[in-house]
This record gives sequence, C-alpha cells and structure tokens, in this order.
Amino acid sequence: MAQPKKQLLNNIIGGMARTRPNALCAVVPLSSTSYSEGFRKVIYSALANTVNGIAWWLTEQLGSGFGKDFPTICFMGWNDLRYVTMVLGAVKAGKTFKEAENEPLVCLHTSGTTGLPKPVIYSQDFVATYMRMAQLASPEGSESREKEYQGTRVFMNLPPFHARIKRKRTIRITSQSEHRRISSTHGTSYRLIASRDYETHTSRRTMCTSMDGARDRYQSRNLRRIGSPETRRYMIWRRRFATTSLEYRIFSDDQLYEAVIVRNSDTEFEQQVFKLYPALKVYSTKDLFSPHPTKKDLWTYRGRTGDMVLVVVDNVATRLFNPQIMEHAVTDHPDVKDEVMVPAGKFFVEKFVTETALLVDLKDSIDATALGYKERLTEEIWFIVDGINEKYREEAWVRKECIIITTPQKPLPRNPKGSI
Repeated sequence: MAQPKKQLLNNIIGGMARTRPNALCAVVPLSSTSYSEGFRKVIYSALANTVNGIAWWLTEQLGSGFGKDFPTICFMGWNDLRYVTMVLGAVKAGKTFKEAENEPLVCLHTSGTTGLPKPVIYSQDFVATYMRMAQLASPEGSESREKEYQGTRVFMNLPPFHARIKRKRTIRITSQSEHRRISSTHGTSYRLIASRDYETHTSRRTMCTSMDGARDRYQSRNLRRIGSPETRRYMIWRRRFATTSLEYRIFSDDQLYEAVIVRNSDTEFEQQVFKLYPALKVYSTKDLFSPHPTKKDLWTYRGRTGDMVLVVVDNVATRLFNPQIMEHAVTDHPDVKDEVMVPAGKFFVEKFVTETALLVDLKDSIDATALGYKERLTEEIWFIVDGINEKYREEAWVRKECIIITTPQKPLPRNPKGSI
C-alpha cells in the first residue's frame, strides 16, 4: 500500500477546488448569537477563492512577505472560517512542499494551565506530518479516532485561538428545535453544554460528545481526550502499540508511568513533536498513566508530573504521591467549587517534615458566614477525606485540622484561564 504523501494545506484545498469544486467544506450559522436562523453551506471552490482573495488583500495592505523574516500577523475574530482563510491566505506563496516544509504556518499559544501562555510555532511540515499520520492504516486490533472524524462533520463551538469560554457566554442548545437544526446538518461529533433536554434529543447517531456533567447518561459513543499543543491528543484509555514509538516509563512506585515519545529513526516518518524540538531524541510528555489492572497494554490517564507532591520525612524526600485522588473525591461535595492538596512544612529540632493540607474553595452561591456552617462543612469533608486517606501512604494523609476553608476575600489564586 502506497504511503500518503505530505502536502501543503493550500495545495490540498486548491486540489479539492479543481477536482471537487462543489464538495462541502463547512456549514456555518447565519447568526453569530443563535442557531435558530439556520446555516450556510461553504463549498471548497468558495473556500479556495476566499483564501486567494485574502492573500491578495494582505499583499495590498501590508506588502509582500517575500524576502522578509516571516512577519507575523495577529488575528482574533468571530469563531468562523475567517480564521482558516486568514492563516492560509497569509502563507500562500506558490511554493512546493519541499520549498516550504520548514517555514512557519501559524503561531498559537499554550492554554496557560501550567504557567504563562507561551507561543508554539507550527511549521508546514508539522501539520503535513500530522495529516499524513491521520491517513495511515490503524495497527491491527485498534480503531483510528482520526479516521472516525474523516468523511463526517464535527461541531465546534470553541474559537481556534484557544481561549477559555465561560458558560454564560456560550450558546445553550437546550431546545428541541435548536438541537434538530444542528442534527439536521448530519453532524456526528459534538462539543456541547450538557442539559437534560439534550439527553432526550440525542440519538445513537452521535459519535462523540464532550461535555460537563454526568456523561454516562447519554447514548452517544462518548470519547474523552486529553493532549497538549505539542503532541495532539491521547485517549483516556489507550492501547500501546509498538509502531507508535510511545513508551510508558516508570515514574514512581505507585504504578505511575510517564508517556514518552521515542523519535523514529527514519527521518521521513518522524513524529510531529520533533518538528518543534528537532534536537530531541526522546520527548517527555509529562503525562502520567497507570496500567489497566487486568487488560494488557491498556492505560489510563492519571495526571501531570507537575501535579505530583513530594513528601519529606526527617529531612529526606521519600515518595511522590498523586493528589488528584483526594481532590476529585472532595469535588463531589455539592458546596465545593475547587480544592487543592498541598504540602505543609513543619520545622522541628534539627529536622523538617512535610504534612499535607487541603485548601477548599466554595461555590459562589454558598454563604459561608452562616452560624456553624464551616464547622458542619469541615465534618462533611473530613468524612470524605478520612476514607480517601486509606488510598495513600500514612505520610501523605490529610488530618482533620489541616482542612482549610477559604474565604471570598482570600480565595485560591487562579491564572487567567481560571485554573488554580
């Protein structure tokens, strides 16, 4: 079987416009605030023509980019095809793939979950490598999630520049009429806000739903994914195959393994992450997994290496432990908005010891000043904590007096994305 060749995105769209000009590219809402006014279909010939128009317009407004050190254009706008046409129009230069493979295509930024947002520059080769990977046949015994998206329609409500969207600013799809308008576009992959009405109107045609709330109630084939800007995505439960060059290397003695990507020796088939970091031979994802207790080569996501907490006893660092087990359990309390499990150091005579504390943020609607409320809440949280402590070694246990309820005047600090 012939391997798919790498191509520039502009050449792919141009080829589609020539060979299948009326093929459907996208379906976009007529209104920017509602789905009730219907949708407009965009075909590949129209998309290619718009890209050409943007390229000419940018040249007229800003001059040619030839001979310059890739000047950068910043674009932020409505969540529609203008993002696509602006990116492709800005890099349209009539070059072959070999001429342009190492040139930048687009610069995005990280989400800011683990620190200040930083730029990530994707080259033409990075994108082409991913696109070719998505076309490769799946290893025996597996299904390609990328192929399940091909030939279907994906509903997207998040803007491409990767900004956090607050729920009150998103459009709720709760009515039967609006759900029917979307489902009538034959979409099989959705990212929606969960609602009980949505449960009623979702059918088994829906392949993928990513939502907040109780996912198990829904009839769809639900796929939950994680990932990073450098490496794309992983499945929550994923099978390890030798052909992927993904290895799980021991991280701690608590059945935690870090996923690392080993560079393919054949430069033609290097993974896309090494287009960003060409000097590396092994890329550490900093994502931690645990093996399935009974099914061989099946792994589940457990968190990030930076999430782990180091316990110190008698001036000696002992073991790392995963705070998310405790944090996720306490989050189930109806009054709790967020919480974080942290080390709390204590100095004694000639020694230093870490204990653990639990900082708890309450939901905005909770009145924590009510008489006896904090005492009652502490007892309720302690009931949860006492049970979860058994999942940790004794040196990582949270004691009752180390449960700290924050106040509205001094909540847990958050980054611009809203993460703690």
